Amino acid sequence: MRTVLVTLLIVVLGLSVALGQTNVSGTFSANTFWPRAGSPYIVTGNVTLSSGFTLMVDSGVVVRFQANQGLYIYGTLKARHALFTSSKDTVGGSPNK
Repeated sequence: MRTVLVTLLIVVLGLSVALGQTNVSGTFSANTFWPRAGSPYIVTGNVTLSSGFTLMVDSGVVVRFQANQGLYIYGTLKARHALFTSSKDTVGGSPNK
């Protein structure tokens, strides 16, 4: 019984790590924080930050852009030691490297 519980725990943890990415798109009209726990952030559609708001990107976060997608900042972007890269980047953009 204990072996079954340990195996189940490993499978659940493995799925959590595999699904640890966060897809983002659309317009943000509020102060927004992207913590490292949600990394990598996959920009699947254009992301726009409205004027008067702040997007804070946690240190160590990886933001990957799919083809022809962008980040449009009309407010304030605060990102220190974050990596902005292509979704095709498997070396520098990998949160496991």
